[in-house]
Amino acid sequence: MDSNQNLEKDRLGRPRKSEEDHQKDWLSGLPDEILLHILSFLPIKDAVKTVLIRRFGSLWRSIPILDFDQCKYHSCYNGPYCNKKFINLIHQVKKLNDSSRLAKLRLKFAFLKGCDNMHKDHALKSTTNEIDALVHYALGKKVNFLDLDVLGCGFLELIEDYSVPDDVFRSDHLTELRLAFCNIEFHGEISLKSLKVLSLNEIELNDKLMEKVLVGCPSLEDLSLIGCFGFRKLNCSAIRNLKKLKLVLYTKKTLIITCPSVVSLEIAGCVESARLLDVSSVIDTS
Repeated sequence: MDSNQNLEKDRLGRPRKSEEDHQKDWLSGLPDEILLHILSFLPIKDAVKTVLIRRFGSLWRSIPILDFDQCKYHSCYNGPYCNKKFINLIHQVKKLNDSSRLAKLRLKFAFLKGCDNMHKDHALKSTTNEIDALVHYALGKKVNFLDLDVLGCGFLELIEDYSVPDDVFRSDHLTELRLAFCNIEFHGEISLKSLKVLSLNEIELNDKLMEKVLVGCPSLEDLSLIGCFGFRKLNCSAIRNLKKLKLVLYTKKTLIITCPSVVSLEIAGCVESARLLDVSSVIDTS
């Protein structure tokens, strides 16, 4: 009996804590700021589940990073109405989040076409409205990093068109913008004065729109155009801060490139279609 009691005490005669108690104490001792930092690395659906852990409680409602990645939870090939629960999650999180500012919003899901005409229009309009509302919500919270991908893990031929809201291109707070498989139909002047990183993936552009993008992003340092098409000129002369340019070309049509300030240049795909006019500062190529 005495032997067992000794085993349960430390050298000072204090009762030994179980491993579970140590873990509980370790978590309880962390400040809210650290716990919020931990939560910010989780997809939002996992972050919400931490409400079941007493120490976390409702902390998830204050996280400054919202990561909605549908592909982590099921296959996007399941059909158009598999989006319903995901859109519901977006709506609820948006309603409950009480963070004063957002550092990042990431939305990745398959914006699938409807299966029948009876429900297609309503489903598409409802989904579009919810995405638009989420984007506007983030902009209202002065979000710094916006990442929209409406392909998810679906098939390109099954994806419905989604046009990025105009207000995205008039944000004073965005420093990084990533758009994939979206439409850009903005007809006004682009004004992204704080933007430093821009990545466009499989987006149709024309020369006029491409010029507006470049003129409207005077602080741009890093530009990636992956599989974008419809433009024949890329003149970055006006952007003196642009140091990194990545191009993945899927067409053999000639693209005239002028980027006198770029230091790191990466071109992949149909590299023979790239015609370099001024790359005088480049010291790193691939």
